[in-house]
Amino acid sequence: MQGVKRGIATHRRIYEVAAAQPHAWTLLEVFAGCANLTKVATNRPKWKVLPAQDVKYGLDLTLEEHQELLKDLIRTQQPDVITLSPPCGPWSTWQRMRKKRGVLRELRRQRMPFWRLVVWIWAFQSQHGGLVLLEQPEQSEALKLNVMHERKDVWQKTVDQCALGLKDKLSGLPHKKPTAIQMNHPAVQNFPDARCWHQPGQHQPIEGSVRIRRDGQTVTMKRSTLAGEWSTPFCQWMLGGLERALEEAAHECSISLAEPTPMNRIWESVPVDVEDTPEGQLRQQMALHDYDSKYDYISFAGTAALLNKRMRSTLM
Repeated sequence: MQGVKRGIATHRRIYEVAAAQPHAWTLLEVFAGCANLTKVATNRPKWKVLPAQDVKYGLDLTLEEHQELLKDLIRTQQPDVITLSPPCGPWSTWQRMRKKRGVLRELRRQRMPFWRLVVWIWAFQSQHGGLVLLEQPEQSEALKLNVMHERKDVWQKTVDQCALGLKDKLSGLPHKKPTAIQMNHPAVQNFPDARCWHQPGQHQPIEGSVRIRRDGQTVTMKRSTLAGEWSTPFCQWMLGGLERALEEAAHECSISLAEPTPMNRIWESVPVDVEDTPEGQLRQQMALHDYDSKYDYISFAGTAALLNKRMRSTLM
């Protein structure tokens, strides 16, 4: 009896320690640029950050061997959340005005590995229960690429970054920058709305270059490059939405089959062994050859086989 009491007391202490040290979600920022999201997440207690990944930090994701290094990191660490912000570059709306189409095709060819990597990460996170979030200008033509249509489970929220603190580094005027936020979970549609409230003419166009102070030096940078750096309010908005999605997903949800699935939930199917009957074997063979059919065989055995024909038809 004393041993049982000691065991219960030990388990109680374990649970108390677990409650005092809540689980931290793992974040990996890919195509990180100046890695503002990683910096902001570091100061929030609910996050554990992995090193930001970008060419600036030694990882050139146009190279296959560097992509394999990143994939190994993802397979090993299995982050709860991966954020992606590939440079829009050759797929921006400004590129439509290029006269030398051959130059544009070559630029796009060089950057295509980025989008194949996005599709791989999307599939990996979906298969392993993680979240993946992609940020792009709303009009980015990269979102229309054939390879991007290979992704499954894509939901989108559109925001105006002027409502989330994006301003010109020189004039201080807001950049509107309508932005598509895509995620592999419908919870992104519950992120807070952030749309422009400014009057016409109050924005700074994202064009040309400016001279600014950076790292103790005066440098010339394109406004489009600077506008690609996520503001602190934008990072807080994103992390807040992700935290709510992850917290709600961790709560038990009980619904009947007749009820609509809540926005922040998705169904997961679990494979089972094939029934060792002629009907089960037939169903398995049909699944191998009929990929698009929404129909399947339903068989009745035991006492269920005693149901009348009308009842069986209703159940099917």
